[in-house]
Amino acid sequence: MMKWLSLALSFLFGSKPSNDLNIKAIALEVLDEVASRSRKPIALILLGFASIIFTCGGLLLSLISATHQYDTVGYFNPGAQFWSGIILAAVCIAGYMYMFMHAWPGVKAQKAKKEEKEKAEQQKHSGAPGLDEALSLFIMDHIDARKERRHRRQARHREDMMGPVKPTERGDQPVPPTGFA
Repeated sequence: MMKWLSLALSFLFGSKPSNDLNIKAIALEVLDEVASRSRKPIALILLGFASIIFTCGGLLLSLISATHQYDTVGYFNPGAQFWSGIILAAVCIAGYMYMFMHAWPGVKAQKAKKEEKEKAEQQKHSGAPGLDEALSLFIMDHIDARKERRHRRQARHREDMMGPVKPTERGDQPVPPTGFA
């Protein structure tokens, strides 16, 4: 059982299977692979939690500053401590939004899928010739070729029956020979 497991894991993680099965080595390889694949999501989750904590801290700092000033003076005049709390909260919210909109794994894959879907939709609606249009063009071309051959045959047949045809002054309709030349 362990031999098959080691073969499957070595296939999944891209390493060559060894002839001697060492469970500790396989476990270390699996642990190393899991650690390398989970570093970015774990770092992003921790940064997200830190961002939330600093946002709450900034809002709390601003709230404490505002309430303390209102209690002591009787009115609120925003000062440096209030604005530093608001700025801290705004920067942390912006960082949080950037992190989960751009850096989170899977966002790029979702964007790529969405762009690919839009591209396919645009190609479908852009008037690119489809199978129906290509088939109709082929049939129309065939019909035109048949008409052309029919006209050539009729012209040859007329020449055989009436002799060579003289064009008129206008050049649009041939005049049949009269025979009294």
